[in-house]
Amino acid sequence: METSTFLRDLVVLFGIAVVVSYVFRVLRLSSIAGFLVAGALVGPFGLRLISSVAEVERIAEIGVMLRLALGGGSLQMLITAAITALIVGPWVQSSRLALFSGILVALSSTVIALRLLYERGQAFAPQGSTALAILVFQDIAVVPAMMFLPILTGQQSFDLQSFAATLAVSLVAVVAILIVAWFVAPRVIAATIAARSRDIFILSVIVIVLGIAYLTSRAGLSTGLGAFVAGIVISDSEYSHQVLADVLPFRETFNSLFFVSIGMLLNPSFLASNLVVVLLCALAVLAGKTVITAGVVSLLGM
Repeated sequence: METSTFLRDLVVLFGIAVVVSYVFRVLRLSSIAGFLVAGALVGPFGLRLISSVAEVERIAEIGVMLRLALGGGSLQMLITAAITALIVGPWVQSSRLALFSGILVALSSTVIALRLLYERGQAFAPQGSTALAILVFQDIAVVPAMMFLPILTGQQSFDLQSFAATLAVSLVAVVAILIVAWFVAPRVIAATIAARSRDIFILSVIVIVLGIAYLTSRAGLSTGLGAFVAGIVISDSEYSHQVLADVLPFRETFNSLFFVSIGMLLNPSFLASNLVVVLLCALAVLAGKTVITAGVVSLLGM
């Protein structure tokens, strides 16, 4: 499905939903019933404004993913951060450090989680889609968390004016990067396709991803967010399947590099002298996040 067609369908769907749900609201009827009626009107068995069943399924999947990302991701992070802050509160110097510890525990490694899902063949299963939605929310939540980091660690006091200015600059930077990326990236990819060189094509894709990640880091945002934005931009290209087919073999290489770099941060002497504490903390985090995430996902009807 072309992006323009899909966007048109979304506009039609939301427009009809607003009108019908408003009428149902005036009649003091359930808004859920209004949404169902709106869907019946625009669907393939109604006015056929959206006639393809595949499009309907894709829209439904996006709705579920957004609900999981926003609802599941936010609940998982808030509950995990709050419980962790309460537990570690007596052991740290201030409530800000307790909250900072809670945010750290609430976050997860998207790379590690997706690697495990792929190895088990569950990446495209319902549990894989659910996990990905929550992980994406966590990745996006890193941006405001990084902005609050100096405040949470006590390096500076909270200043509403400077915070608002930083937030505005960050938003402008993200929008500018997105505009430039969507304008430049497809043309670069198309030009390299015309050159009929697989090496040039792969290198150009890597340069685009690294370039967008670099720009986001220069804007004071995380490189992970930049890579995520690059993925969205490239996926919108008509050559996205070619990009995936050519770059996929490099995934294991970059994943290996990531795990090696994490291993380099490990201090064996610290681990040896605090082995029991580290193991207990790791088990507590795994068990606690499992229970919390399972509860949140169950609450959302999965």
